[in-house]
Amino acid sequence: MNYPKILARIGLGYFVFVMSLQAETLVQYTFTEKNTSTSRDASTIGANVTPEAFANGGGITIVASAIGSPSASSYYVQGNDATAAISPTSPDWLGFTISANSGYELDLENLSFAYAFSYNSGTAPTTPATFDVRSSVDDYGTSIAVLTASVATANVVNWSNASIVLSDAAFQNLGSIEFRIFLNDGANENSASYLRLDTVTLTGVSATAIPEPATYALLIGAGGLLIAGLRRRRSRR
Repeated sequence: MNYPKILARIGLGYFVFVMSLQAETLVQYTFTEKNTSTSRDASTIGANVTPEAFANGGGITIVASAIGSPSASSYYVQGNDATAAISPTSPDWLGFTISANSGYELDLENLSFAYAFSYNSGTAPTTPATFDVRSSVDDYGTSIAVLTASVATANVVNWSNASIVLSDAAFQNLGSIEFRIFLNDGANENSASYLRLDTVTLTGVSATAIPEPATYALLIGAGGLLIAGLRRRRSRR
């Protein structure tokens, strides 16, 4: 009996099983509880994950709004506060952290959210607002996606929907990850302008953690040595 091959096939079968699992919502933030202490908490939490409350950098403040997409409320940041140049150290960001529970790992699929840029009065901002999505995978060094939104008419909110594919290997087999959406609206000084965010959803699989390929090789090798030793002992008897 070729025991090392059997062990390898078991490991391969498990890997195929994990890859076949259907993606689900790992966490969603809808910000529906306007002006409450729990409005930052996740509204939907998947199995075997622990998300943290929705957060912001020190350069901006989150404010609840009665305007949302598709929900009846959302979060916004005043445009004249989101002026820092986008970089890994910019304090002008919104985001969240999610961790896999013990014995599990995160295999991510998609990050989506609604976003908009609007103003109520005064001079219309002429520079589009930027929503630059980055993650802790590379210490926020590179952009996963860069989205822009322009202002059209006063008191009109035109929502756009972002859908960011996270199939890259960097977003698989994770213990935890933090996403940050860095904000910037150029030189806008209108305090009645707003960068809006709603219905932030992360999908993927929270699967049982599996060993790295090198670990599989060690396990198979150790299993082979054990089986060989048992065979020698039996042949001596």
